[in-house]
Amino acid sequence: MAHITSHEPKSTWPIQPQLWTKPQSH
Repeated sequence: MAHITSHEPKSTWPIQPQLWTKPQSH
């Protein structure tokens, strides 16, 4: 879970919702 992209399906990692919600904020 080191390479999280905004175009990745959230079904792959639904445990970290804040990652795909605001990826540029990280």
